[in-house]
Amino acid sequence: MIVICVILMVILVAENIIFIKMLRQRKELMKQSYRQTEKFRVFFELVAEWFTGEMSGKRISDWISARGYKTVAIYGMGTLGELTYLNLCKNKEICIKYGLDKNTSIKTTGMEIYNLDNCPEQVDLIIVTAVTAYEEIKKEISQKIGFECAIISLLQLVEEMYIG
Repeated sequence: MIVICVILMVILVAENIIFIKMLRQRKELMKQSYRQTEKFRVFFELVAEWFTGEMSGKRISDWISARGYKTVAIYGMGTLGELTYLNLCKNKEICIKYGLDKNTSIKTTGMEIYNLDNCPEQVDLIIVTAVTAYEEIKKEISQKIGFECAIISLLQLVEEMYIG
């Protein structure tokens, strides 16, 4: 009888340990899902605002030129980085020197991609397109590049241009 009780208690404890572990995994998955959902929400709102501004004749390149920036690097060469590059290519007054990304194997039309450890030359402005991690990336850029330049989030740029 005591052996059966001990076995049942061991099974009950094991079940509880497994259940708690599953709850923790589920909680972590929910956090990851929330972060991803938030990232896509910010991404969508940014692109919607950008598109609306473009339709009303406001251009990111005009904002950049008006502030005297001539040379630009783009940090984050995912979808937003590619869109930023394609948009800025239309303005001949702005020279897009290179892209920056942790993944330097990304292929982009007409632009070399570097990581922060080997920025090839100074630029006037770095636009960070990884907007949900901007503060962390800005700090990393400031610490790693060997020159001073303006650093702005694409989200901040769009908000300043189109919202006010």
